[in-house]
Amino acid sequence: MKFWIREKHKIPKSKLKKFYLSLLPRIRRIAKQCGYAIGVHGSCTRDLDLIAAPWTKKALQPMTLAVRLEKSFSKYTKGSRGFTAEGFGNKPHGRKCFVIYLGCHGADSRNAAAIYIDLSVISTCKEEFPK
Repeated sequence: MKFWIREKHKIPKSKLKKFYLSLLPRIRRIAKQCGYAIGVHGSCTRDLDLIAAPWTKKALQPMTLAVRLEKSFSKYTKGSRGFTAEGFGNKPHGRKCFVIYLGCHGADSRNAAAIYIDLSVISTCKEEFPK
């Protein structure tokens, strides 16, 4: 799989979308191993917005899922650790948010745009449906 890391020219939205969607088989394979199902939301033209929901009783911790995904793509980010975790405890339904940086594209540093995965993991749902 070829990654567009440090591309000199802006990548058209249509190609960026194809690139992001090409990552899904690997992401879904890793998520399944961790006990999660993955859904895509958003247009996939700026970043890859994903939502992960626990799918088995033995689903691993959200941080474990995020770290395993980041490690699977880290060899393409030229040794830099492209991972941040944010918003713990501040999102509805116990959602945990992670950003996995993959690289950037653009003519220069002022005009560069990041290529990244925005992952939201639902860890628990405390609300119940009305009876």
